[in-house]
Amino acid sequence: MIHNFLKFIEKNHQYGYLLATLGFGTYLVGLILNWKWTLEPGGGYFNTMYWIEEVGEKTVRIILGIITAAGMFSCLALFIYYNNTPTK
Repeated sequence: MIHNFLKFIEKNHQYGYLLATLGFGTYLVGLILNWKWTLEPGGGYFNTMYWIEEVGEKTVRIILGIITAAGMFSCLALFIYYNNTPTK
């Protein structure tokens, strides 16, 4: 089953944008519903605890929501674009 899915994605790469849209959408719903895993503290380049302490949790959720919505709409636009582009 996974092998068939991978072959389908290989032939129809534009559906990867649709999967990314689903991922962004899930994260956006998590931010809106205040799911704890969306702002789980961690190290690395983007440490959410630092930003929560600096500007507050609500502001971090709003900023991440805007960034996530932009990513979601960008992926959806790319999916629509590649579905309407004639293939050679």
